[in-house]
Amino acid sequence: MGHVNNTVFLRWFESARVALMERLSIDHDGKTSSQAPILASTTCNFRQQVLYPDTIQTGVTVDRIGNTSLTLRHAIVSSTSSTVVAEGTSVIVMFDYQSQKPTPVTDVLRAAISELLA
Repeated sequence: MGHVNNTVFLRWFESARVALMERLSIDHDGKTSSQAPILASTTCNFRQQVLYPDTIQTGVTVDRIGNTSLTLRHAIVSSTSSTVVAEGTSVIVMFDYQSQKPTPVTDVLRAAISELLA
């Protein structure tokens, strides 16, 4: 159909989310701790098609910090049209994989987020 498939937008959100976790030094794969984030929900509002060839930029920011979760806001911008082609949210829960229960967002993580967003 000549445009990027809708599932690719969610992969772009995921790439931005993983990059954010790395910048915040969050163990996102559970290798160094039993605690790591887990995706609870995601949304994507498609605003415009992305056609080949195009280059996109994907941005993510922390919109809200809860007791055990972070709400992230995403935007994807087309270089060709210089417009937002999609935007959405993701909710990640800090999760203890051993106990299978949410765990609080630590003060260390809250401080790292504040520093990054400052």
